[in-house]
Amino acid sequence: MRSQSLELVLEEIIEVVRVTTSASMVTNLVTEHFKFQDEAQKVGELFTEWGKRS
Repeated sequence: MRSQSLELVLEEIIEVVRVTTSASMVTNLVTEHFKFQDEAQKVGELFTEWGKRS
């Protein structure tokens, strides 16, 4: 029973990581597409920093 609960929690954590990663990538693509260079650079920096911690 406990292993099932742990498995569900791990699945939820993985889903949060996927959503966060996707959101960062989409933000980066949109800012670069619309030529918001400063914002695109900041998003890239934040994404890199986030990657170092995970």
